[in-house]
Amino acid sequence: MLNTKKGTFYEKNFLSHGELIKDISNQNIPQVVLKGHLHIERALENIIRESFENPNLLLTEKSMFSNKLSLVSALGIVPHEYTVALKYFNKIRNKFSHDLEFKLEEEELAQLVNRLDSKTKEFYEGLLRQDTPEEDEYMRYISLFPYKLMFVVISLFVKLIEYHRSYLTDPIVEELFKLHILKKEILGKDEDFQKAYIDDRYNELEKTLHIFYEENLK
Repeated sequence: MLNTKKGTFYEKNFLSHGELIKDISNQNIPQVVLKGHLHIERALENIIRESFENPNLLLTEKSMFSNKLSLVSALGIVPHEYTVALKYFNKIRNKFSHDLEFKLEEEELAQLVNRLDSKTKEFYEGLLRQDTPEEDEYMRYISLFPYKLMFVVISLFVKLIEYHRSYLTDPIVEELFKLHILKKEILGKDEDFQKAYIDDRYNELEKTLHIFYEENLK
């Protein structure tokens, strides 16, 4: 169900985006991975809390990142292709957590980028191109390893939120479209009851979407 109350989707997700940027902007590789992982895991937990009546039965101290990701994927909130990169990112995070000598290499970052699903990769590449300065200066800038890693983490986080938003709103948009087609089909016919129902339902759904975007996506 789409929760239109202000402070749910907006505060739990888009405000966290600002916190993520703040936490990983120091270019410290282990911190980018560990902090980024924590923010993504918190976003997964928020999605689960929004999706179940009794989420605490699932979000226990023994719940692992992989379990939360699998659950969100099983619900159809994120496509399987998206989970591939996050599983690899989780492996990188575990290496930092359990091996003091571990260092992330360019090859592993390249492997992570290659595992991004098409939409997340498109967003990542957009970050690389954003506000492009002079070409030589820009190429030196994006060749810096920490920035590439930061952009990957940001992309994974943002697309998780966007997949969740689509999961919430797409069914309503689809029903609005079907109602619009149905209304056109009975136009001019003596179907007052059906017309009244369609109008009422259409207005209800439209209002729900309007409130959601107005209150949560400012």
